[in-house]
Amino acid sequence: MADVQNALRECARELLENGTVDLVIGWENTRDPDKTRVAFIRRPEDATRLVWDARCVASTAKYLLDERYPEKKRALCLRGCDARAVQRLLSDHQLERESVYLIGIHCPGVD
Repeated sequence: MADVQNALRECARELLENGTVDLVIGWENTRDPDKTRVAFIRRPEDATRLVWDARCVASTAKYLLDERYPEKKRALCLRGCDARAVQRLLSDHQLERESVYLIGIHCPGVD
């Protein structure tokens, strides 16, 4: 799982550094060691805040519609269940495919 987390951090850092995206939406640790929260990463050096493990249960897809995050190009870390939500947003024309970069992550414990 640490390999996936390191790859996620590297991918986010590269996407922000080269200007492919302005914002990466993923998960980060909280003060409670049993929980994570949705993270909004705008600077390459902040990509180290991203985590990936079984505690990452909050859906990230809904934040693509949040007007508090007006960045034009966003990257979204998503699990299979979040991918279905993004597909629905696309098919309902609530989201333009060109405005989002999808980073798919295999769920822990799923083969």
